[in-house]
Amino acid sequence: MTGQRRPPSDAWRALAADEDAADAAEVAALLDDGPTEQLGSLMGDVVERLVGVLLQGPPASVREELLGRLRVAASRAAADGTAIPADGRGLLAAGTLLTCLPGPAPVEPPGRVAATWAPRAARIVDQLDVDACHDWALACAAHGLDDLVEVFLDVPEPSPGAAALARAVVAARDDSERAVVTEAWTAFVDGFPAAYDARGVLLSSLLHAAWAVHVRLGGGDPREVPGVIQDATGLEWDPS
Repeated sequence: MTGQRRPPSDAWRALAADEDAADAAEVAALLDDGPTEQLGSLMGDVVERLVGVLLQGPPASVREELLGRLRVAASRAAADGTAIPADGRGLLAAGTLLTCLPGPAPVEPPGRVAATWAPRAARIVDQLDVDACHDWALACAAHGLDDLVEVFLDVPEPSPGAAALARAVVAARDDSERAVVTEAWTAFVDGFPAAYDARGVLLSSLLHAAWAVHVRLGGGDPREVPGVIQDATGLEWDPS
């Protein structure tokens, strides 16, 4: 789902500006060495920082350094026999981001990662933070794991925008209902900075939401997802 580009709001400008490329590079450097144990979780942290940097339209050299480290780490993390759901969520976030950008595809496609890890995360949903629950709910909506969406939305204070969008995607069966998805997507994007500040969503949730709307429902190419996000937020994201 692509459309006319909207001007960025002050809230979106502030969210993007909050991430420092040098700090992100410092965290990404931790991916290079060490054991694979908990590597997936660390990748999730790196994706959070990396998406913030990408929304600033960074120089190509900065972007490629960060993505290069993430690609290598994704291959290592996929072989981690000690992984837990937090690692699975990080692996899914990294795989989704890498699939949406030019360059080698991840070892496992995001849909397969989601199918492997979402049921495991659902079994410990009461132990998850609210932002992680919303991240999983949107990832499940993105990859057709519809029966798990409500499991992850059964939290004390669900984020209205994330919950409404995930439910709208699951309910969409024809073009008339997809108009509801469009409205829910717009509301989700508009409310995202506030929800993010309140720790109700993660930046990876933006990737999963755009995938759900554009790839699952719209039949679009995953590599068009950055353009969908750019149109919706008004921020410069150049994936080339």
